Amino acid sequence: MLIAIDTADEYIGLAAYGDRGVLAEEVWLVGQNHSVELLPGLHGLLGKLKVDVRAIRAVGVSIGPGSFNGIRVGVSTAKALAYGLGAALIGVPTLEAHAWQFAAFGLPVCCIQPAGREVVFGVFDFGRAPIRVVPERVGVLEELPALLPGPAVISGSLPGGRVEELRRYAPAEWVIIFGAAGRRRPAVLAEVAWRRFQAGQTDDPMTLEPFYVRPPQVTPPRRTPFGPGAV
Repeated sequence: MLIAIDTADEYIGLAAYGDRGVLAEEVWLVGQNHSVELLPGLHGLLGKLKVDVRAIRAVGVSIGPGSFNGIRVGVSTAKALAYGLGAALIGVPTLEAHAWQFAAFGLPVCCIQPAGREVVFGVFDFGRAPIRVVPERVGVLEELPALLPGPAVISGSLPGGRVEELRRYAPAEWVIIFGAAGRRRPAVLAEVAWRRFQAGQTDDPMTLEPFYVRPPQVTPPRRTPFGPGAV
């Protein structure tokens, strides 16, 4: 069984995957409490499946870009599980895993996350072989039409006001999917990680690192132990 962990934003997403496909999937809002809720959530998921932690043979994890705190917790937990259980480890970039949800459209897929006043985005094409048309980077919404002047799928985790801003720049050929339908699913992360696990495309728990498109902005704490987020 493979367990997938996604902590790249204010949610925790967990999924279990095996030879029969998706076995379980859960997503819940945690804010900045990833370190408090991740392991209890994983134990709860395994309990519902009536399996022991030793049933885990592989761990897939979303490595970013995204929240500095969330990614740090998710990646370190995945590495500890893989090392402690002797399980395989598969790191998958967050926007790439998200883009796979829309591969069946047969169009370039642009996935977007908020990054303060800017956004972080990447563009992927799932034709004969998946490629990064535009590697993940920080930018602004108004530059997207120049990068994607034709038909494309646009999705991500923008708040409602930013989605309306995006629509002002959008060509008519774009398929725009946000809200619940566009929410990143840990089951898709699990499926991508499972394929790589089956193909022997695994990572070293000692060397896998989070993927940030710019350095975390760490400032001295004031009333809370958490600094500002990062991408």
